[in-house]
Amino acid sequence: MKKIPDDMLEKYGPDKRDKSKIKLLLIKWELAKLLGGKCAKCGETDLRVLCFHHKLGGMGSDKWRRMSRKQRYDHIHGIIEAGRPEDVDVLCMNCHTKDFSRPKLYDRFSEFLRDFQQRVMKIGKRVPRPSVTELPNGLMVLD
Repeated sequence: MKKIPDDMLEKYGPDKRDKSKIKLLLIKWELAKLLGGKCAKCGETDLRVLCFHHKLGGMGSDKWRRMSRKQRYDHIHGIIEAGRPEDVDVLCMNCHTKDFSRPKLYDRFSEFLRDFQQRVMKIGKRVPRPSVTELPNGLMVLD
């Protein structure tokens, strides 16, 4: 990783906390750039919402959560240096959440909403219904 000139740190990171964050953002930017610089699914390039996804898992989410951001970036850098960049994806938070945050639960919830709407319509009672939009892929979302 490249060294940041001290005068730049003084200009853009006036206090110690800002300097540390700028250093971490530079590391994140360099790693993301090595891996394509954008979300592998939708093409998002905003560094604020990009994250790294280890395709093979391997670490376990508890161990990953306990690591500092610097340790995580060092781990990803090690994977890249070991010649295995294909083991890591850059994803935006939206794509990462859609793919890896209990997708089966949300599929079941879409089915639940469909069933809920049909039952309420059949019974004819005036039950408050959520406003729901069906997406092209068949999933339903609350408006």
